[in-house]
Amino acid sequence: MNATFFDSSSFVKLFVAETGSPELIDFVTRSEDRSRFVSVLAPLEVRSAIRRREAMGDIRPQDARQALHSLSEEMRRLVEHPISEQILSEAAALVDRHSLRALDAIQLASALLAKLTLRLQDSLTFVASDQRLLEAALKEGLATWDPSVVQA
Repeated sequence: MNATFFDSSSFVKLFVAETGSPELIDFVTRSEDRSRFVSVLAPLEVRSAIRRREAMGDIRPQDARQALHSLSEEMRRLVEHPISEQILSEAAALVDRHSLRALDAIQLASALLAKLTLRLQDSLTFVASDQRLLEAALKEGLATWDPSVVQA
């Protein structure tokens, strides 16, 4: 099984137009739902991003409502990875190794544990649009993809 783990920095692109949104939407429409993973934190982080953009006037209230509805619908199709003591322990180690922000470390730790527990070996791709997080994921042995970077 080829699996994908979405960090919130990329996952938000499904609900708010950003650089890389068309590429990510195309990818998601072609992938199998049960092979797509997110941290249990993702819906909250994406909700926060949508509400911040609404408060700043970047998106209209009706667009924010639609984005939140779409987020709720999409979450029904994904596998949410819970936070456990093991995730928190690995996240702390990731912070020490890569100087990551706390929530980024939890996201990456979740992806690493998903890969390990599901025995995905080299078939898990970590999708993010945060360069520091992508660099850390590469150093941890994950394949990565930034949908906001146009492939030549």
